[in-house]
Amino acid sequence: MSYMSRPPPVNMLRVTGRPEHTQQRRPWGYGDELDESTLPPAIKAAADRIRSLPGLRLGRLRDVTVNYRHSGFLRLDPHVDPAADGENVFILSVDSPAVLTLSPVNWYRLTRWLAMLAFVDERDQIRRESEAGSWTSYDLDVLIPPGGLAHLSGDARWKWHHGTRLGVEPPTAARAAARSGEGGGGASSGSGGGAATAGRRRFEGLMHWFGRPDALFGPTLERHSVVFAFGEPEDE
Repeated sequence: MSYMSRPPPVNMLRVTGRPEHTQQRRPWGYGDELDESTLPPAIKAAADRIRSLPGLRLGRLRDVTVNYRHSGFLRLDPHVDPAADGENVFILSVDSPAVLTLSPVNWYRLTRWLAMLAFVDERDQIRRESEAGSWTSYDLDVLIPPGGLAHLSGDARWKWHHGTRLGVEPPTAARAAARSGEGGGGASSGSGGGAATAGRRRFEGLMHWFGRPDALFGPTLERHSVVFAFGEPEDE
């Protein structure tokens, strides 16, 4: 992100029952040991509402993960959730719009290998993927509005990565940095770029695009999301 005039601080706060490290507290458990009675009431109510959606046949709840991003940093590297999570993954965007980008696993791997063989500068690659294209030319964008729910199952669950691009710096921020001679400078002190100081403007967040690079919206300064993972119905 060093190409930005004011790069946001990298951050991700999460609460999950998924076992990720030895010192982790797992408040509600994971997989067959997940205890729904220990979920916060609002999250339990959301899980029950998902179960009640028409046309779905879901097994037991296997994972709940709460994510929080701030200071305009929403980037999520492309990935496939662990198989132990189950067949059905639901992503609830609580309070802000978000673009979830699906990238075919094989094409994504190929583009990574080609970039490595060509010794592409990682900063240039991230900038191109964020501002002018995406991870592959076959990617699909899903716009999740505030309160919206995305459901991944079947091929979308197993054969496509999902993630969120870094975002695009607002044009006004870049122009202001150029006028003040700050081009290429880092963020101000503090978690969100800090309070404005002489010759600096407060960090404005990053904008995101849906479908094509000129379809920008935002900026989005913070985002809460909850991921629910359900297994297959037990009779299958």
